[in-house]
Amino acid sequence: GVTTLDKTKFGDYADRFRAILELSETTGVVPIMELWGHAALNSLAEAVNITIATGHPKATLLLDFYHLYRGGNSWGTLDSLNFAKMPVFHINDYPGTIARELLKDGDRVFPGDGICPFNELVPKLYNAGFRGGFSLELFNQGYWDTMDAKTLLKKGYDKTLLVLENSM
Repeated sequence: GVTTLDKTKFGDYADRFRAILELSETTGVVPIMELWGHAALNSLAEAVNITIATGHPKATLLLDFYHLYRGGNSWGTLDSLNFAKMPVFHINDYPGTIARELLKDGDRVFPGDGICPFNELVPKLYNAGFRGGFSLELFNQGYWDTMDAKTLLKKGYDKTLLVLENSM
C-alpha cells in the first residue's frame, strides 16, 4: 500500500517487512523485497536499507535488470551486495531507443535484444555469489499478440540461455 516513500518511515517499512518475514516461519513461504524501476521503491540503496533494517536472517531482495536500469541505479553499486542469499533474479532487456525515464514495463524485450550490458553484469553477479535462478519477466504485448505460449517460452528460454552462456 505504499505509493511514495517517506524517508522518515524507513524503520516502519522495515518493521512491516520483518512482520511479513516472521509469518513465513509458519507458512513456509518466504517473501522477497522487490525493487521497482519507478514509483515508490526504485532506489537500490533504499531497498537495501529497508531489507537490512529488518534484522531478519531471511530478508533478501529480488532485483531485475530492467528495474535497476529504469530506476537510474548505478551498475557499480552491485559490487557492494552479497548475492549468495538471493534466490532469483529477473532477467530481461530494454531498448536503447526510449529514454530511460520513459520506459514502461511493456517495453521490456528478450535478453540480448536490447542494450543491457549482460557481459559485464552476469559475471558481476556470479562473482558476488549469485547461484539462484534467472526468471524471465516480460510484459511485452507485442510478443503476446504474435506468439503462442509454446513459441514464446522456447524463444525466451533460447535467448536467455544464449545471453547467459555468452556472458560467462
